[in-house]
Amino acid sequence: MNVIYQTPVYGENYFKGDIFGTDIDCSLLHGGIAYFQRWDKMGDIECQHVGIVKDENTVIQAHLKKGVHEANIHDMFEDPRLKIYFRRLKGITPEIADELVAHAVKHLGDKYDGSLIVSQAINNSLLGRLVNKLSKERVEEIISALCDSPDEWICSEIIAHILDEHPKYKDVGCLKKSVSVITPQDLIQDEELFKVWHGKAT
Repeated sequence: MNVIYQTPVYGENYFKGDIFGTDIDCSLLHGGIAYFQRWDKMGDIECQHVGIVKDENTVIQAHLKKGVHEANIHDMFEDPRLKIYFRRLKGITPEIADELVAHAVKHLGDKYDGSLIVSQAINNSLLGRLVNKLSKERVEEIISALCDSPDEWICSEIIAHILDEHPKYKDVGCLKKSVSVITPQDLIQDEELFKVWHGKAT
């Protein structure tokens, strides 16, 4: 994956409906996510968090303390520790972007699903990966289903859910799996869902 460093300009290199990923190395939670995703990393891109662009100033994301909420994207741009990656969905139109964002808005206020983070840690441990491979990923699905709480979300789960509920993207790429097992890394590097990688805004 070739990364292009760019100044973020709305309507030029990030748009409504884009899925963004972030990489930051100062958070214990993010560091843990990065560790357990190390098996699936493609190239030099690391992603521990994902969300969706609502408009020029706003993103929607799931956060440990705040649940599903809106955040100011410019605060992210001004954080020197943070790398932000934007992915543009294949076949997206302004109408589809509106529909995806409207779906995300409906989940504002939903809680964060801490138990699902535990299941992903188990599934992506060395033993978990071995058991999942032997079971053809069935154990991963079972553990995630047991830990998954209705109407509570981790960042990758809510974005995967929003995409998978849209007929344009249902069961495309990593969305063939249960949304509860999809990691931020799975999403951000999916070449079936997204157009050719177009860079990084920081």
